[in-house]
Amino acid sequence: MRAVLEREFEGHLKRDLEQIISCYADNCVGYYADGSYDPRKWSVGIAGVKDLRSSKEDLLIQMKENQEIFVTHARSDEVQHIDVKGNFAAAASRHYGAATNKETGEEVRWDWINFWMLAKVGGQWKITGFISQVVSE
Repeated sequence: MRAVLEREFEGHLKRDLEQIISCYADNCVGYYADGSYDPRKWSVGIAGVKDLRSSKEDLLIQMKENQEIFVTHARSDEVQHIDVKGNFAAAASRHYGAATNKETGEEVRWDWINFWMLAKVGGQWKITGFISQVVSE
């Protein structure tokens, strides 16, 4: 399962939509925490692979635009915990870094945790759900 998560992270860095999509089950569900530990503030952002594809296409466009504005000088995506029970798993990853706005010199930092749900689908580990951008401690 670590490999599927690392492949998903790498797909973002390479801007490879098909690589990202290949990591997910068709019926995946994604929730956005938007920096909150409080589940009452979370929202459903992804409902199935069609939503995922649309969302990731938009994200990759935004990442390309940000690359023109910001210089990233530190970035890390780490799988920090995995728990497996049979054909199901849960994992947590930390994503953090810093970038500088080329025009203003302002530094932007990020640090959050993603929670992942995975299952074996057709003999392969796939991401079946996630909770994105829970603030790191």
